Amino acid sequence: MKGEQHLRDRADYERVQKCGRWVRGDLVRIKRFPNDKGISRYGFIVSKKVGRAVTRNLIKRRLREIVRQQDIVAGLDIIVCANPQASTASFTVLRTDVIQLLGRSSLLRVGC
Repeated sequence: MKGEQHLRDRADYERVQKCGRWVRGDLVRIKRFPNDKGISRYGFIVSKKVGRAVTRNLIKRRLREIVRQQDIVAGLDIIVCANPQASTASFTVLRTDVIQLLGRSSLLRVGC
């Protein structure tokens, strides 16, 4: 994931949090909001409820990799927020949950 694809500003996070729409799963929640850019930008939230720093960083790395592998529609700001249950889930279970949420919220690009 390139640097311009990250949500960095607090104002961007707040705009998505305030105006976006949530899709909830067992392990993560995804919130999206359209932007005026030609690319989709991503932010990841893993609170202290998930675990200690090592666990939180592991979950963030896994979520970044899962999102990086997907072909997602352009022009959106997307926040992926981990639930506390994500700390005990394996990579494949977490990946399945994220892909189901992306599909349910129509964020995946459908190929021919």
